Amino acid sequence: MKKISFKTASRVLITLAALGALVFTTACGSSGSETASVPSTTITASAQEPGDSAAGVPFTGIEVTSRDIEVTIAEQGYYIVPIILEKGWFDEVFAPYGIKINIAKFNNGPEMLEAYTAGAIDFAQLGLQPAVSGAANGVDIKTISLIDDAEQNILLVTRGDSDIQTVEDLRGKKVAVTIGSNGHSFLIKRLEEAGLTVDDIQLINIDFNTAATVLEAGEVDVSVGYKTIFDNATKDNGTEFRIIADATGLGIAKSILTVKDEFATEHPDIVLNIVALFGKAIEFIEENPEETVRIASDYYGTDPDIIRNALPVQNYNNHGNNEIASDLEGYIGFMYDNGLITVQVNVEDIYDDSYVKAVGLYEE
Repeated sequence: MKKISFKTASRVLITLAALGALVFTTACGSSGSETASVPSTTITASAQEPGDSAAGVPFTGIEVTSRDIEVTIAEQGYYIVPIILEKGWFDEVFAPYGIKINIAKFNNGPEMLEAYTAGAIDFAQLGLQPAVSGAANGVDIKTISLIDDAEQNILLVTRGDSDIQTVEDLRGKKVAVTIGSNGHSFLIKRLEEAGLTVDDIQLINIDFNTAATVLEAGEVDVSVGYKTIFDNATKDNGTEFRIIADATGLGIAKSILTVKDEFATEHPDIVLNIVALFGKAIEFIEENPEETVRIASDYYGTDPDIIRNALPVQNYNNHGNNEIASDLEGYIGFMYDNGLITVQVNVEDIYDDSYVKAVGLYEE
């Protein structure tokens, strides 16, 4: 897959005249000013000071016209936000204009959808299923760029001493997953391949972060979770796990950047700069894996070896393309057919590739 360089993309100054060519959908939402709950682990990046009308254009090459507002970005364990914070890019781009960036840490996509509904966040890193589910349930958000496609990072795992060997062996077993996540769709698809449905198992709704814990405790027979979760448990407790299946070939493992529709309508300049910074951070991850390990390890308090082992299966990607629209369309049909959503959703209503195109991070 061709890599598009942020260095090349950022040479062209994007002004508000160029923004006029972008089409935005006006909907109910939040620009971060409403009162709503966010996690206590909220980090403030840029200090808010009165905006300077003569601050000039930031290094992204994208003009900033918004002034003196707060923006909240929700993240759940990807390494992009830690890179941007470590490098001070939020400060460089937004602080001169009095724009304060808040980073709110969440455990999973469904929690972020609740925060979107409550008006507590403006951007979120989501999986495809939460994004589609949110749109189907009236959460006015848009998918605006790709983060990663981590087919080997979503795992169906049992204990090392379990007699469960294949998905076919799950009939009647207790299976833990975060309902409403990409892992939920992954489980349904693997069950379907094995001639089973969720009615054939005991489905236990958990937070992704507890996938290893409930398995270790014997509360469930199988868990769906990320590779890092099980690797951490092995390191900390010596627990042996066995992988039954991953998400290879299912087309459901993409993670995406989303934005509240109303915010995008009011502040397209900020959206473009955020997309550009995410692209720059992903390029940094690709070119500097060891420094990425250090930064992410410090930020999340995770053993460096855990992150080092996870990087090869996360497949970060700093651009958008037609594959996202195609995957979303297939995902919408799958979720509707399986009762995960009760109304059909149009791809064009939830995916807007104009931002990645405008900043030069689109691959035909």
